[in-house]
Amino acid sequence: MPPPRIDLGELKSQLAKRLGPERARRYFSYLHQLLSLKLRKSEFNKLCFLTIGRENVPLHNQLIQSVIKNAYQAKTPPPLEDRDFIKQKNDLKLSHGPLHAPLGIPFCPASVGRAKRSLSAGGSTRFGSFWSFSDSGELCHTEDLRKRMERIAERHGLGGVTLDSANLLNHSLDVYLQRLIKSSMELVRARVGPETIKQPQERKCCLITRQDFTVAMKLNPQQLGEDAALWLEKICFHSFEE
Repeated sequence: MPPPRIDLGELKSQLAKRLGPERARRYFSYLHQLLSLKLRKSEFNKLCFLTIGRENVPLHNQLIQSVIKNAYQAKTPPPLEDRDFIKQKNDLKLSHGPLHAPLGIPFCPASVGRAKRSLSAGGSTRFGSFWSFSDSGELCHTEDLRKRMERIAERHGLGGVTLDSANLLNHSLDVYLQRLIKSSMELVRARVGPETIKQPQERKCCLITRQDFTVAMKLNPQQLGEDAALWLEKICFHSFEE
């Protein structure tokens, strides 16, 4: 069982009670700006200290730590028997090339509206020993995905997995990534203007940044799916850490 989520509402209520309405409003406004990447951490530290005072810093730290714990401990890691797929001891051949994750994709025709596919010169890509797909930022080929699904199915007493079902999962993920990319693209268009995007020489400078992605997810968290709140916390704190 995953550890229970910490009740952030109780911590917020304690802070609001100690600070009073006006100082609490300023504090949570600064915190929101920090998580929205509108404030630098150094600026937030100064404003936060002036607003809440030294005596309330431990409660502030407890709130931040609780948010991080909710983000990183709400889901349990994969079982040990399933990790042998992630860290391969043998090279894996990806005959049709991998799908790339959407973060930091150049705003150009090759990546507009689709997760980018790439092929090596030899028509296949190899991952060396102890490499993982999560480390490379790429999704595995359908056949390799089917093998992993079969291992999971066997542990649950099922007969196996067809290639069609693995292919459907891969294509569904491709469509899902396209939607996330599209929402980030709309922010870039609003930021740089449509005329800039139309100029080929300017497109290389129009990148979908991590900040664009974070803001797009905060504006429409429902697109992250069933655990939208959890994933949004992870996205915000991953951006904050970097």
